[in-house]
Amino acid sequence: MKIKQSPTSAVKSGVFIGTLNFVMSPAKKITKPLHRHYHHKYHGKYKHAKKIFIFDMVLVAAATALLATSLYFFFIKPQENFLNISLKQNQKIKIGETHDLTFQLTNLTNQPLSELSVKFEFPASFVIKSSPPKFNPETKTLTADLLKEKEALNLPFQGAVFGAINETQKIIIHAQFREHKNQTLEEQIATIDLNLSEPAIAVSLETPETIMVGQNFNIIVNYKNNTLSNIEQIALAPTLPNDLAIVSNNAVLKDGFWILENLKPNQSGQIQLIGFLRSKPSSGSIALTLQTFLANGKEKHLQTSLIKYSTVIDNGLNLSANPINDKNYLKPGEETTVEIHYQNKTGQTLKNINFNLNLPTGLTGNTTQSTKKEIVPEETNTVEFKIKLAENFDAGAITSAGLALRPFVSFYMADKPTELLRSFAPTLNIKIASQIKLHAEARYFTDEGDQLGRGPIPPKVGQVTKYWINWFVTTAPNAIKNVTLLGRLPEGVMWTNKTNVAEGEAIKFDTITRSISWQIDKLEETPGNRCPCSGIGFEVAINPEIEDSGKILTLLNQLSIQATDEATGEELKESSPNITTDLIKDDLAKGKGVVQ
Repeated sequence: MKIKQSPTSAVKSGVFIGTLNFVMSPAKKITKPLHRHYHHKYHGKYKHAKKIFIFDMVLVAAATALLATSLYFFFIKPQENFLNISLKQNQKIKIGETHDLTFQLTNLTNQPLSELSVKFEFPASFVIKSSPPKFNPETKTLTADLLKEKEALNLPFQGAVFGAINETQKIIIHAQFREHKNQTLEEQIATIDLNLSEPAIAVSLETPETIMVGQNFNIIVNYKNNTLSNIEQIALAPTLPNDLAIVSNNAVLKDGFWILENLKPNQSGQIQLIGFLRSKPSSGSIALTLQTFLANGKEKHLQTSLIKYSTVIDNGLNLSANPINDKNYLKPGEETTVEIHYQNKTGQTLKNINFNLNLPTGLTGNTTQSTKKEIVPEETNTVEFKIKLAENFDAGAITSAGLALRPFVSFYMADKPTELLRSFAPTLNIKIASQIKLHAEARYFTDEGDQLGRGPIPPKVGQVTKYWINWFVTTAPNAIKNVTLLGRLPEGVMWTNKTNVAEGEAIKFDTITRSISWQIDKLEETPGNRCPCSGIGFEVAINPEIEDSGKILTLLNQLSIQATDEATGEELKESSPNITTDLIKDDLAKGKGVVQ
């Protein structure tokens, strides 16, 4: 079978073959002598002719490259250093200390260098204390007329370098000059590394290897200005155990830092903190860390990091507490009894025992202390305290966690009659029933002066006036669920069917009972029991009759809210005063509620 090729295909094929031959033609011309050389000198004369030929060609290529490199460096002079730029002093720097830094520029040539200009790029944390006479502190440059052959120029600075320990700061030096021989402008750049290897302050941390719960122990920080310069400020940042109670401290801990100011050269001192642990951590040990920072303006540079571990042991007096009333919460004015259980597992008789119940604001008690002369080994018993929630307690002042109690006992062991110990019960949270409020108002204007209502104000007989009513709900300290808001329109007040609802169900109006209702599954607690809070709005209208003249009319009555306290399960219900045409919360419409 013959395949016929179209004229177009034939043309395309010919063009491709022609192009390929044109491209390959130079390669053939290059390889043709090599091919002839191979057949003349290698082919048929050696057992592995091709391998030997390839190896020889590789050797020839390497020798050619080496020759080309030698010729390049023989005929083309490489870049040379005209200057040697160095730092005469040791480049290991003590942080924050004022150092003498002398930069030396040495002319390496046999010709003088003229129009010398030296520019320094110092790190931002480098503070210049003194500089050479011709140094411009704004541009960080220095000029010299002439640097003779083999001459060295010394540029002395004094300065302090700030930074973190083991950090490397770089000083970049740009030198520009003219070589006397050809008068071309040359530039040379050098980088000087400053190794911040020594901290500005020496710090040590001392803590006991073993700490007993409730027993005082010391945390001691020793410090010393390790430099020959004044240090303006050192900041020490301790990480203290979570359940540490501080008894005394000879340095103020502010925002997590001990601040030491204006330390003179080699000045030393000590910070001593006395405290005790309220409980034993689950790990059985604590870690105390201390970081030291050198301040330079607003920057703080880390100098040292220390960590100490201590084993924590129990003191043997076990304590727990719980309320013994039927409910797990309190309402304003209600009382409950807190029962403290103790068990002496110390193996010793305990002396001068004092039970303490520190009450937070809002809780009161007939007594907050109870004493015992002694507790014998293995003794188990209880101590009771009666507490009451204040009648006027403001639930907005707390969170849904409730009020926290941490009963504790102070005591002495028989074999150490002068050493005070303490045992703490786990924190007891007394939940507080939520207080809900329905805030209802009628408005004609917003607080910003925008008009909400329509019609005459004060209202007039025979004319329709429309008002906007807002309902807001606050609840504290807990969230509430199954929330229902209710109200009723008196006879003569019209429902316009205009509403504004951002969440929950739509507002419902019952034309028979004239009741208004709104429901929502859940409302979150409102901090401070104040708005901003959840709410709805709707419009009502009145058309006063002649007998209404001179009266303030009621727009909405029988206002109430029903809900369930999510934290306590308590059923909550509150009412709110009637809303009238006397718009007491509308500053622009206040006093304009009497029908004309």
